[in-house]
Amino acid sequence: DFCLSRGLGDVYKRQGLERWERAEEMFTEALTAFEASGVGPAAMALSLGQRGAVRVELGRFEGAAADLAASAKLQRDRGDPPYPDDTLAYNALGRVSLQLGREATAKEAYGWSLEVGTKIEAYPGDLAEARAGLAMMNVGTDRAEALVQLRVQLDILENGGPDYADAAAWVRAFLEEN
Repeated sequence: DFCLSRGLGDVYKRQGLERWERAEEMFTEALTAFEASGVGPAAMALSLGQRGAVRVELGRFEGAAADLAASAKLQRDRGDPPYPDDTLAYNALGRVSLQLGREATAKEAYGWSLEVGTKIEAYPGDLAEARAGLAMMNVGTDRAEALVQLRVQLDILENGGPDYADAAAWVRAFLEEN
């Protein structure tokens, strides 16, 4: 039974990976078609953000960072009122940038998330993720205040429902390490 379940687990993992890879291909194809047809910046930004999220799942952080940065630039340059998805892309860019050690980019992305999120009255969890990312960068300069802020934001994320479980786990892991 153990060998069978272990083998099935490997099969499921492989199928999951193949699905993520196929999703990356589909977003790449869509982006190519969008560029050829002259689709507006909102659709391009959304698709770049989605492909960036897929690349995060695949562990392709450099590609994810490039997609998310391009998405953020299109969002900021498009001149339209901000969308709720803008905060998601900015937070994703912030987190990937932190993972890659790019604190200046992360700080800028989280700042955009808070700016846009405040304007559109974003979900508290989206704002909490941005505040947590900024607090993580402040642990070296004001440890006590940063840790208090992280605990407050973790509480918001944990009470935000399943959409914020990943962000809550990320903050919780950071707190355990620090």
